[in-house]
Amino acid sequence: MGYKKSRNTKEKIINACRRLFYENGYINTRYEDLSEATGLSPGVIHYHFQSKKNMAGIIYDEFLTSNKALVNQLLEEEYELQIRTAVEIRSYMNLLLSDDKFKRFYLEICQDRVIVDLFRETGVYFYQLHRDEYNLDISDGMIAMINITSAAAETELIMNYFKGDRAYSFEDIVEFNIRLNYELMAIDYEKINEIVEMSRYIYDTLQVRFKDHFELDIQVVGQGGE
Repeated sequence: MGYKKSRNTKEKIINACRRLFYENGYINTRYEDLSEATGLSPGVIHYHFQSKKNMAGIIYDEFLTSNKALVNQLLEEEYELQIRTAVEIRSYMNLLLSDDKFKRFYLEICQDRVIVDLFRETGVYFYQLHRDEYNLDISDGMIAMINITSAAAETELIMNYFKGDRAYSFEDIVEFNIRLNYELMAIDYEKINEIVEMSRYIYDTLQVRFKDHFELDIQVVGQGGE
């Protein structure tokens, strides 16, 4: 009973975080706001998660997991892992352009190093998955370095873009991120070009949006390039 109660309490807190982080922003959401939304004391909230940063990390990680699951559900039978992953990257990065509240959340947690710290702990799965699928000659140590390099490069480029650096377009950032991930894994240049082009074509057939707060919805709506 104690475990079930604790699990339900955590779920209640995270649900409140989703709504408040999305509607009010990560920075503007206080423990007092979460307490009012959940009926729990700030001390209980802190006991379960230790910091607001940890709660934001859980929400962002759940979003990435949902994005991967929805893309795989639509594309797994027809397209290989590398192409599906590139579509995933396009999906979440283009949400930053189409949803101002998600953009605010992303930029605010970047400033608090939530994303880089999250990927330090969990992002290695992405590269291990590709290593195992394609029998890549990449050590665990190299995966750890690639993981941090890619996360840091992506967040800095996006933050600079939204701060006003227009030396490159957002599409340039998306494609750079896709290319960087595969170049760091020593994938052939021509193969990377194929992945980039195919992922662009597939993404143009999709509608990606948030239905409610961070609840993601991806639907096929048309033919690529039309």
